[in-house]
Amino acid sequence: ATAISATGGSVVIATGADNTKGIILPTLASVTTGQVFLILNNLSNKTLEVYPGSGDAINPASDNAGITIAADTILLCIAMDSAEWFGAELPVVAA
Repeated sequence: ATAISATGGSVVIATGADNTKGIILPTLASVTTGQVFLILNNLSNKTLEVYPGSGDAINPASDNAGITIAADTILLCIAMDSAEWFGAELPVVAA
């Protein structure tokens, strides 16, 4: 998995998803409460794994557990507190 920077921008476009590749969110200790990341999986037929930083969690998963996001989907991650990200999967609107 590839780590993203806490200061690299809030929109992350994943172009290489292949059902096994992933992205690692910054640790919650390195971001401010309320900071938002939108992770876009723009491939139409591949899933993407998203992991929290070490010791953190993406709600509703447990500490260090990854979230699998579907093809053509956006994962909204909001830093809720010092222990977990709030995660919500947002489907892309059909044409």
